[in-house]
Amino acid sequence: MLMLSIKAAQPSIVNTYWQSSIIAVLKAEINSIIAVYTRLQTTMPGAAYANNRADVLNNANNLCKAQKNTISSLGGGLVGNANTCN
Repeated sequence: MLMLSIKAAQPSIVNTYWQSSIIAVLKAEINSIIAVYTRLQTTMPGAAYANNRADVLNNANNLCKAQKNTISSLGGGLVGNANTCN
């Protein structure tokens, strides 16, 4: 009986560990996306590259939103400056 209760508890311990790991990775990726977004805003010429810049920023924003949703679904809540995703 005791062995069964220990085995039953293991999946939640493992899930919590993996959720924390995934959340940590996604938070780091969101911060990287925001850094790239900020760099693009300040370094890419507006007129000549307007379309490319808009596409890149839109893709980064979509990825950022998806990762925020994943973090929320794992119970991690929102992250520092990640609310800059639209």
